[in-house]
Amino acid sequence: MKDQRGSVTVIAIAMLLFLMLIAVAWLPMMTMEKTAAASDYREQQAWYAAEAGYKRAVAQLEAGNSKWSWLSAASGLTGEGNFGFSPNPSSLDLEKVNQDGVWYAVSIVDADEDILDGYKPKEGTVYTITAVGSYNGIRKVIRKEYTLGDNGGTGGGYEGGYLEQSLIYAGSKVNVHGGNQSITLEGGSILSQQITGNNKWQGNTGIHEVSGDDVKKFLSDMRTEIKNQVLDKSSYPKLEEVALEESLNIPENKQYYLEGNSIKGNITGSYNSLLFISSTQAKYYMTSWGMIKGPVYNSDKKQPFTIIYNGPAKGELFFNTNMSGDIKIISNVNIVLQQSSQYSNGLGMFLSNGDIKINCLLSKVFISSNQDVYLDAGSGLTGQIQAWDSVTLEKLGNTLKFSDDVLKKYGFPKELIANTKK
Repeated sequence: MKDQRGSVTVIAIAMLLFLMLIAVAWLPMMTMEKTAAASDYREQQAWYAAEAGYKRAVAQLEAGNSKWSWLSAASGLTGEGNFGFSPNPSSLDLEKVNQDGVWYAVSIVDADEDILDGYKPKEGTVYTITAVGSYNGIRKVIRKEYTLGDNGGTGGGYEGGYLEQSLIYAGSKVNVHGGNQSITLEGGSILSQQITGNNKWQGNTGIHEVSGDDVKKFLSDMRTEIKNQVLDKSSYPKLEEVALEESLNIPENKQYYLEGNSIKGNITGSYNSLLFISSTQAKYYMTSWGMIKGPVYNSDKKQPFTIIYNGPAKGELFFNTNMSGDIKIISNVNIVLQQSSQYSNGLGMFLSNGDIKINCLLSKVFISSNQDVYLDAGSGLTGQIQAWDSVTLEKLGNTLKFSDDVLKKYGFPKELIANTKK
């Protein structure tokens, strides 16, 4: 009987130890959940602050206000690192700002010039409003154009301007295809008319479906089509035609023109440099063994190294190489980023009037298609995606992570306009 009592004690101790192990294992998970919840709260507060700043700007423009000493310079609200405060940002209650608390800073630009104190708003003028909201080190940005006298800029429901905070922004639908493997999404939001496959997603990305009367406003906010003049060689009178070589090196402020076959070697460009390529090939390959290199980040420069490709209808522009530095790729046809491609160590834009097909890893990019975007199995991305029609995600096996670094540095691409074929 004594032996039985002893065995019961041993079993009880073992059970207690087992429960203690489970409790210890759960502690990190509970900490992670708490951290994620706190991060979500900070992001939400920063977003609300940015909205407050934007709405204050609109309200004062509509009221004909001439006191603008509370505004910041637009140059202080762009770029990496800390945003400049000129003057100090505003708190939500208009009291003294605690930089670790909730605050916003706003700039208003008229024809590339900051609005200054004493400026009188003019009916019909298109203003560029940038509102930065911050809470405890988390910052969100709203940047959009507002036409004084156009009542569509404010009101309830979908108010526009959400591209700046979107991981994926698709005019028609966003869908997950292929298998049961879930996709990890971090930060930002997904905005579209139809979003399917939600059960295959995990992470803290917000999901918003647009419907009813808000659809028209949602679509009118989208700018995905490349302007005709951007793809017209005659728009660049300073183009210098160059012979096809294995490699190309384009100095700062230079514009080169290349016609014909694909480049095999390295393509290197500088800030404000441009390479315009025309080809009749159905499939054009951007370097078969070299690299594409843009300049290393420099906040004093305005435009990245730009490559413009004008190919035949239903053609495709292929990338099967490593890319780095600040680069902007503009194409009138489909862009295909093959498995052997990779983009890192810079800020990149890929703009297409056709589809964009991604089969690789991309870091800090802005993707824009006037048709569809496809992310194939094995691909991954840090940045933002917009598509006039749909975005399709295969079972990636990698993370899609929101980053607005590209738009913060360069602003929304001026080469893009509203879709004219809708």
